[in-house]
Amino acid sequence: MGFLNNYELDGSRAVSRVAADARIPSRPQMPHLGAARSFQDALFSSFSQSPFLMLLILALGVICIRLPFFDYSVLSADESVYLMIGAGMRNGLTPYVDIVDRKPIGIFLIFGASDFLFKDPIIGVFIIGVLSTLMASWLLARIGITAS
Repeated sequence: MGFLNNYELDGSRAVSRVAADARIPSRPQMPHLGAARSFQDALFSSFSQSPFLMLLILALGVICIRLPFFDYSVLSADESVYLMIGAGMRNGLTPYVDIVDRKPIGIFLIFGASDFLFKDPIIGVFIIGVLSTLMASWLLARIGITAS
């Protein structure tokens, strides 16, 4: 009967006294992170006031991270398959029927666009990869600013 001591009967169901008495803070306070929290708040407020500044900082970060990989003249095995499927779709093949891979269709459309837009599709893949990464990071940052 020790188990039932923590519960009260409320009509036909048992309600936990522990859960009713417990107070869960909405945001835990971390005193040792006060400076980091104020820096984060200042950064988010400057981003929300100037979306161009946020886009510029994200673009510099994405380019710095991806720049060392622009030197390669070949693609990885996965990227070459995506490019082949994208080019096949551009030439009239039906995805998942005529040419098959188990990825979502968006990746094939991105690589097909690089095959269509650029003379050298490998360079196009790198450039569109930077633009896609930049767009995704910008959208995630906007979601984070809106949620905070």
